[in-house]
Amino acid sequence: MMRSLRLFLRLLLITVLPSFKKSSLLATAFSKAVSKVVTTVTPKRETLHFRKDKRRPNEFITKNRKDEKHNSKWRCMIEENLQTTEVGDTPKKLLDQIPRVLTSCARDRTSEGAKRAQLLLDRYVQEFVAGNRHAIPEVQLFNIAMDAWVKSRRPDAPKKIKHILKTMQDLRQTHNLCDLVPDVISLSLFCLAWARSREPVATEKAHKILHYMECKGLQPNTKTYNAVLLSHVHSNKRDKALAVESLINHMKKRCEAGNFNCCPDICSYQSLIAAWSRTSMYGTPQKAEEVLYFLDEESRNGKEYLRPNCHCYVAAIHAWSHSEELEKSRRAYELLQHMRELYEQEPTYIDLKPNVVAYTAVLNACSLPADKAESESALQIAQLVMEEMRVYKYDKPNFLTFSAFLQVLGSTITPGTRRDQLALEIFEQARASGQVGYLTLEKLRHASPDTYSCFVKDITEKNGDGTHIVQIPFEWSCNVVGEREPSRRFIKDDTTSNIVRSNYIRLKEVKKKHGQHTRFMTTRRRTVGTGESQLNIQWTDEPM
Repeated sequence: MMRSLRLFLRLLLITVLPSFKKSSLLATAFSKAVSKVVTTVTPKRETLHFRKDKRRPNEFITKNRKDEKHNSKWRCMIEENLQTTEVGDTPKKLLDQIPRVLTSCARDRTSEGAKRAQLLLDRYVQEFVAGNRHAIPEVQLFNIAMDAWVKSRRPDAPKKIKHILKTMQDLRQTHNLCDLVPDVISLSLFCLAWARSREPVATEKAHKILHYMECKGLQPNTKTYNAVLLSHVHSNKRDKALAVESLINHMKKRCEAGNFNCCPDICSYQSLIAAWSRTSMYGTPQKAEEVLYFLDEESRNGKEYLRPNCHCYVAAIHAWSHSEELEKSRRAYELLQHMRELYEQEPTYIDLKPNVVAYTAVLNACSLPADKAESESALQIAQLVMEEMRVYKYDKPNFLTFSAFLQVLGSTITPGTRRDQLALEIFEQARASGQVGYLTLEKLRHASPDTYSCFVKDITEKNGDGTHIVQIPFEWSCNVVGEREPSRRFIKDDTTSNIVRSNYIRLKEVKKKHGQHTRFMTTRRRTVGTGESQLNIQWTDEPM
């Protein structure tokens, strides 16, 4: 209608005013002005655009970015159409939507999404077996379903992926599909599923998959090796860090030989730091910092892909937290300050921004000091960390942060009025921010039994069998996310395991690093706050 109006106005100008016939430029300019006025008056309608996106290919995305709700409706519509259609009669347009729905289910990263992806894959296979000529099984389709199971992080994900691989084998043998062979992505996902399962045999299974790939002529890439490294990190072997080192050296040799698709990346070295951090053997924190310093130097020399991120620093801080080294709270705090200073020098590097995990790891290092003489210093560092979170505002404390600080109070201060007062203050902060979990109450009970009894008596309910259950009010725990039982394994030094003699000798060399100074240690005087809340920490000068 607006287009007809513009044409009518232009025709009117030409017919009524003869002078406009000689001046077509004037008529054109006038019509453009009229069209501009019409478009500004006409309200714009919200339209759906069909475009390719790197995260969601070939999906309808609205201008206002509300694609999640649309995705859910779209998937439900496709699944309902499949349920109402008989197997073998599904049209091509509906079959072409199955890979896209599979990808959407994998992005959910949930167990329900993995189950839906498996049902869709089974339906596609049934269509092919029933003789539907539009259903052509491809390796990529099976890989998407495997990816959904890996991202679900279910313990039985390896069994589900093994079933998918068995289906591919049966189809290849029964219907003579020579191209339906697992590729590097398929086996890498299978290896990653074993690594995330945390099963005792995960490391052995991952190495068998790696050996199978090499025997079949498949070239494992960096992601494949990183999956094997992750299986070592989650294992309960005492020499797992040495195994990670050996595998990274193997990756380096292959990379130097010309296989550039398997060069170690930052995730590889992150697994090495994590392997050293998940044991309390003497000397392991120093080894973790050696790897961190190596990454720092390599990134300064031009290898930006090896630039350490927040996860690397947190893993190194965890190494100090779970060690029995002297002054471990101070050394963990030094790592946090080094990471913060690097981030302030280049704020665009978001991966180096200190988060709540880093601050909580330092608080864990302040709890249970190796020497009772360090109790007061550890408490001051813990207070300094809580104050820095408030001042710098990089992240907000969660229930684990408050629980860690309560544990510091229970292990560094003798029972008395001072400990009760500090425990009450920190618990009031946790309650005001909605970060009170059952772990927080447990740490409060150990730090200040009187304060715990004062708060818990009003939220305790008695069952019919005489037992008492604590029901945390919603306003206390409205922001608690992810409270669960700890599942990581930290290996003590006295753990007996069968290791080869060469690794036993290497571990003895690592123990000699106990008490040594690291490159990240500095001597600084830090003052935070004013008046009564001022914290003043003076550290003695030590030779570097």
